[in-house]
Amino acid sequence: LVAGLDEPPEANFVRKHMMESGVRYRVFGDAPGAYGAGVNHAINTSAWGRDDELAEIYVRWGCYAYGKGAFGVRAEDEFRTCLRLVEVTVRNHYTDEWDIFDDDCPYAYQGGLTLAAEKESGRRVRTFISDTRDPEVPKVVDASEEIERAARNTLLNPKWIEGMRRHGYKGASDIMKKVVNLFGWSATTKLVEGWIFREIAETYVFNDEIREWLRSVNPYALEEVARRLLEAYERGLWDADEGTVRRLREEYSKIEGFLEEAV
Repeated sequence: LVAGLDEPPEANFVRKHMMESGVRYRVFGDAPGAYGAGVNHAINTSAWGRDDELAEIYVRWGCYAYGKGAFGVRAEDEFRTCLRLVEVTVRNHYTDEWDIFDDDCPYAYQGGLTLAAEKESGRRVRTFISDTRDPEVPKVVDASEEIERAARNTLLNPKWIEGMRRHGYKGASDIMKKVVNLFGWSATTKLVEGWIFREIAETYVFNDEIREWLRSVNPYALEEVARRLLEAYERGLWDADEGTVRRLREEYSKIEGFLEEAV
């Protein structure tokens, strides 16, 4: 509405910038009837090679424009133009009934957007979380802070782990899902610090009690946790020391052997 006003560009900067960029749309998403950012499917299946591939997936899935007179119009060039202008990505976190590791959508959408904007613009894009858990005291934090907070609250929290253990197979599955989504944040934003991966390895793979519990109730969850840690190292997302990597590979081999014998 603002861009369409009959005003000189000097008096209407929304109109001015849209005229300069040639972009007619301000809202983009999936094709009509589709859902998702696509990035999570590639990461969940480890079916990607370079960051460029993830960025391209995000663009191809999300380049459909919506607005007055437009319902899912494919506008890839204009979407790329918009991405080149992005300097910051922000998403809102309003409750601790769930966190950014509980689902793959947070990293797929915000992480995918961040990565795509970086690849299109050639510059680093800042990633923030708008924290409105207490609406009286809203704040904005760097996504790395939220990643650390969520990791400490759940994956690295002995009380939370004990609660998950009471749920057996499902609890182990939920642990595994959080680790995979943590990996997704690392793949798209590079904001997961190495000590978090190291502590996850110590907590779930190298800790005899927790490792044996996982193997007894859901060995596939244990296999996935170990595999994702190794993948983080192999993709350069985690600068693990040789001793840690060697221990991980040894434990992973044991897990694989256990699964083969169980079939």
